[in-house]
Amino acid sequence: MNREELTAIADTVIINWGIDLGGDRRKAFYRTWWRYLGDLEMTSTQLAVDSLVLADKPFAPRAGTIRRMVLAELLSDVMTMDLAWAQAATRIKSVEQGTWSDVSPMVAQAMAEAGLTGTGKQDQEAFIRAWRRVVETFELERLGIPAEDTDIS
Repeated sequence: MNREELTAIADTVIINWGIDLGGDRRKAFYRTWWRYLGDLEMTSTQLAVDSLVLADKPFAPRAGTIRRMVLAELLSDVMTMDLAWAQAATRIKSVEQGTWSDVSPMVAQAMAEAGLTGTGKQDQEAFIRAWRRVVETFELERLGIPAEDTDIS
């Protein structure tokens, strides 16, 4: 989107949530929103803000909330923690029986990071910690902002 479109979307948030921003604070707000949302498509970004306005949320959304809403389909590959653990446990049990079961690349990464030796409670807890790190890294890669630091004045 261009800067005028982003400014209009940011103004929608400012107006609907009654945010009191004067002078430099308003410019800082625009710069922040441009940094995190400027690379997104205008229509989908406006729709995300509109949905929050119509939901009558009590608190103004942050730019990251809007980015997650717009790019939600990029995160659809992430399975729930329970499903990830079920996949990992199935792999461990099948290996113990001399067979093999496939797991997603993210589950395999979490298994390797956790250093699993079985399916006990400690293994599950180690997997959950590793899974959270793997998912966080995945989300940051998918939701990441462009490298260049653009500015809106």
